[in-house]
Amino acid sequence: MILADALNTLATLAQAFAIWLIALAAAATLALHALVAGIWWTCRTAFRTARTLRSYFTWKAP
Repeated sequence: MILADALNTLATLAQAFAIWLIALAAAATLALHALVAGIWWTCRTAFRTARTLRSYFTWKAP
């Protein structure tokens, strides 16, 4: 009986650890996605701004 209770407690702890590990992996995935999206948005905005400014400075009268 004591052995069964100990194994049950160990299984419960292992399950709790697995759930915590899955939650941690999900949070890390979301954080990585946010980082990549932020870098992508920054680069896109910078290149669009550079293209707009270049078109202003290279415009020639018809």
